[in-house]
Amino acid sequence: MLSISEGTIIFVKLITDWFHMMNVKGSFSGINTRDECRQPWTKNCTSFKKLDETCDVISSCAWPGGQGRTQKLTKQTAYAFVLSTRANVQAAELLLTHHNFSYVLPGVFADEALEKFFGQARQRSAGNFYIDVVDINAAAETKNLRALLKYDSTPQPHSDVPCTCSIHIEEDQFDITILETEDLVQSNDTIKHKVIFIAGYLERKFRTNISTAEAEDDDDNLTDSEFLTNLNRGGLTVPLISTVHFVHSVHSAYKLFVNCNLHCCRAHLSQALSRIDSAMSIIQGACVALSNILLKSFVLDNSDRKTIWLFEKEGKTLISKLSCSNIPVHSDIRVYMQFLPFVCFVY
Repeated sequence: MLSISEGTIIFVKLITDWFHMMNVKGSFSGINTRDECRQPWTKNCTSFKKLDETCDVISSCAWPGGQGRTQKLTKQTAYAFVLSTRANVQAAELLLTHHNFSYVLPGVFADEALEKFFGQARQRSAGNFYIDVVDINAAAETKNLRALLKYDSTPQPHSDVPCTCSIHIEEDQFDITILETEDLVQSNDTIKHKVIFIAGYLERKFRTNISTAEAEDDDDNLTDSEFLTNLNRGGLTVPLISTVHFVHSVHSAYKLFVNCNLHCCRAHLSQALSRIDSAMSIIQGACVALSNILLKSFVLDNSDRKTIWLFEKEGKTLISKLSCSNIPVHSDIRVYMQFLPFVCFVY
């Protein structure tokens, strides 16, 4: 028979009640579950007193230092627990007292939108948990730009600013067919080496996301390419024609905008992004990897030594001279291209 001490039971019950009180997401959660801990926070609720008592217990569990740490929390863990709990309580009391809120749902108030944004910011930085204020600001600017692109592409009957673009981009310019990709592979164009190599990298890294049956049924493997025969790929996989077509399509759309020295409004950019999104939504990881490759290429081609050093040294993308905080409605296409890969792939 498993022996459990009374103190362990009390501590587990304490943390369970704390979790229920801090994650109330519905006004009727307490009624539906018949649990007082899941009631919304009001002026006279008992949750505030219970949370304060829980913070006192956690503070007493903090390790004071020295040797032989057993059955104690680290100072950082205890401090973070107490700080986040009491900060949420104080914020809720402020809303209830000074802003006439009837109740506060802590699970929605303290978690949903904020956690979603920081999750997007971390993913934008290659999933790195340790991001700083520069990464946060860059993620906010990118998210804002994507919202502007969507809004500007929507017909606005009451808008006083019509879309007057100085360049007209035909829709078929974004369409790269399989036949065009096959012609590229058999041609002597130097870009085919880059496209096939990047496609092989994506195939090698993300092949586990494709079922074995799909791989066996695909008869379009690029085994006849002289480039693949003579190249030491260093462990990379020979890509399927579908993967090469994917990279070829993205590169063509990217190159179309980068080489455009005229002005283009956000409506046409949004049109291009929407045509690319559907093809890229299958494997998000491959999209992020490809966006990083294109972005690095753009940075190296269009930045000075300082920005390149920052990009290589610290991985801070879209900083220094790549700041885009005040973009007008009609701006140079090169400014938008600083954000295009992340707008296309990450979000």
